[in-house]
Amino acid sequence: SKDPSHGAYGQEDLRIVDKLRLVSGARLTSEDKSDLYESRDLNTFGTSGFLAAGLIPVAAYAGNISETNASWKFGLNYRPTDTILTYASVTRGFKSGGFFDNIASSLPELTPYKPETLIAYEVGIKTAWNDGRVIANAAAYHYDWRQFQASGLVCVGTPSVCVISLTNVGDARIDGLEA
Repeated sequence: SKDPSHGAYGQEDLRIVDKLRLVSGARLTSEDKSDLYESRDLNTFGTSGFLAAGLIPVAAYAGNISETNASWKFGLNYRPTDTILTYASVTRGFKSGGFFDNIASSLPELTPYKPETLIAYEVGIKTAWNDGRVIANAAAYHYDWRQFQASGLVCVGTPSVCVISLTNVGDARIDGLEA
């Protein structure tokens, strides 16, 4: 079956004074995901290494995730000339959760990973020179993640078998400059 994802969004660019604009936006996302997990030992020459190690894979699992998430953006754009834009913004975004889907020897190992959220702060300047033939931009940013999703080493079972899988690896913060 297909996993439906529905979203509604809007953005407004409101002039405050002649060269200053307020940018705001919002998005509401609703997702339903399902997972059907099955495992079988297809080794026709005997027991596979997984079974030989004393690990018995979960034969079948069915799971569902339903998530509703609100994202937003607020910012100010100031354009002192036609070729210079300065801006500041704060934005909240998210990436949906999902399923482990690697060999598992217990049902808790198949628990879905959680959605990640990000609050991004950014200030910057964008400029164009020489009739647009030269572009010079600079920005400073701070990203604050919760439940960051990344490939991580997930060790399962006793004795342990380790696999690399997409999972929640914790919170993260990044500060940066770019030009």
